[in-house]
Amino acid sequence: MKINLLTSCAKMFPGILNYGVIGRALSEDKWSISVIDMYISSENSHIDFPLYAGGSGMLLSFMYFDDIFSYVDLSFSDVIIYISPRGKKYNQSIARRLSGCNEITFLCGRFEGIDQRIIEYYNIIEVSIGDYILSCGELAAMVIVDSLIRLVPDVLGNKVSLIDESFSNDVELECNQYTRPNSCNDAKVPFCLSSGNHQYINNWKKANSKYITKFRKNN
Repeated sequence: MKINLLTSCAKMFPGILNYGVIGRALSEDKWSISVIDMYISSENSHIDFPLYAGGSGMLLSFMYFDDIFSYVDLSFSDVIIYISPRGKKYNQSIARRLSGCNEITFLCGRFEGIDQRIIEYYNIIEVSIGDYILSCGELAAMVIVDSLIRLVPDVLGNKVSLIDESFSNDVELECNQYTRPNSCNDAKVPFCLSSGNHQYINNWKKANSKYITKFRKNN
């Protein structure tokens, strides 16, 4: 998978994407990243302008985005994503669908927003990672990219991890997890987990997962 990032802060990348299993996969060419600096890829001296009819902040201009398409070929992108609080709420189901793409382009904003004509003309998809405001789209893009790359084949050494973790079924959270010792400061591991009865253990995990999901996702 190839990831393109349109950003005004190119030095932020690869950042955290260069660490852990995602960073190792990057060094092993299981995915690639292309960082496109907004300020050097436009012939226009300004890439943002004040809003029509008034309003605070500046908007990324349509004219700039026209420049970027002549500067770098993004026509191979399966999808262009703009990180926006107005966007569809990102979840694991969307991650799985996007993980099948060969090339994805992210537009990372640091403005009030972007000209609506950019979204409509280039069929850009707006995506939100939650109901809160960040100072830049780069942080949100890193979150989404991390969630996508871990779904690329052979990135995770243990494929079972993708099956057992939270949201693997789009509904339930992962059950409680424990490790040795069995008892510490009078806090004990649930008996069934050391019982050796696999059916009993699986039933406990499913029930615990449902319980956690019911109370944590509804509060």
